[in-house]
Amino acid sequence: MAATKSKSLLYVSDIGNEDVQIFSYPAGKLVGTLTGFNEPNGLCSDSNGNVFVTDAYNNRIVEYAHGETQPLAVLSDTGATPIGCAVGPTTGDLAVTNYQHLAYGTIAIYAHAQGTPTVYTGLWITFFCTYDGSGNLFISGFDAKGPVVIGELAKGASQVAIIPIGTQAGWAGGISWDGHHLALGDQYASKFNPSQPNNVIYQLTIKDDLASVNKTMPLNGAEDVVQFWLRGKTVVAPDSSNENVGFFKYPKGGNPTKALQGFYEPVGATISK
Repeated sequence: MAATKSKSLLYVSDIGNEDVQIFSYPAGKLVGTLTGFNEPNGLCSDSNGNVFVTDAYNNRIVEYAHGETQPLAVLSDTGATPIGCAVGPTTGDLAVTNYQHLAYGTIAIYAHAQGTPTVYTGLWITFFCTYDGSGNLFISGFDAKGPVVIGELAKGASQVAIIPIGTQAGWAGGISWDGHHLALGDQYASKFNPSQPNNVIYQLTIKDDLASVNKTMPLNGAEDVVQFWLRGKTVVAPDSSNENVGFFKYPKGGNPTKALQGFYEPVGATISK
């Protein structure tokens, strides 16, 4: 992959194929494959282009340098099921969301993406996470009473705050920071609003302990977008049911501008610069 290392790369995890495929970006040409996982889920990358793979049932997070196919490092997540991650823009800390670890969700923070994590609780089920530009961490998931909520671990805080959403979301999905707002995926938006497609992304503003919806972005034709990756005005959306990866305009949404084919059950994506 030497010829591609100076280019942006799109990584897509496929839990059906138990691999992570690497594509040139934005061209979408397959240039490599990472293997050796047991249900690779959410992906994330840092400012150096290093990519992190949450290897759910191997209870670990595997780090790769940009364009490389051999691991740079492996972080243990003993006894947990990691499914999402994000890297702090100001610290380089790696946040990992663990799905119902010990009957509830946890968030593991690896300082500088190394060593043994500090573990936080607060959500009943945790899905994915993102940092904003100030180093605050936001987590998508459910509280113990059932509704989809956002957890916030503010920079320097020791507890996760629960933030309700100003709409009825059907099922928690990916979450991202667009530079000004949070973007939260809903995997089952039609549950409470039959006029919506199955998958939407809510653009949110948090004020007075409430995440208010500024805009609802429809992902027309999508069936089960799990994690998504937001870069500039483009959403990269792995669709585990349609077995493809759609590209949508952000925050307009609508029909995909293109789609990559040839997957079995894609769930996660990240773009490494």
